Amino acid sequence: MARIRPTDASQRLFGTARPARQSAANVPPPPPPPKAQSPHGQVYSDFFPAMIPIALMGSAVYLGLELVRTNLSREKYLDEARARINELEAEIDALRQPRTDAIKTVTASAAAKAVNSAGSWRKWLGW
Repeated sequence: MARIRPTDASQRLFGTARPARQSAANVPPPPPPPKAQSPHGQVYSDFFPAMIPIALMGSAVYLGLELVRTNLSREKYLDEARARINELEAEIDALRQPRTDAIKTVTASAAAKAVNSAGSWRKWLGW
């Protein structure tokens, strides 16, 4: 079988079903005229791009102020907790004082009895 070859370059195919031509038909058509934008669409196309930086800045300021408020609230809570702890420690010390005084008194009287009873052992042993 003999191969059929195109004789000139204008008859070759390059990815399309049409032969390439060297005419004005290969010039792309002019772009369509832009559509007239509605006034409503124009407002949004002007308004929203301008609002993006404002929204970002507002969010950053809000989050920063919220962080400051949270830190101040935490510090206030810690100060109140420390004050309550100091009150409770003072109350514990006030309640322990009579108990320690009583323990000292009992210990002193027990020591005195031990000294007196030591003499009684000496009597038994004959010293």
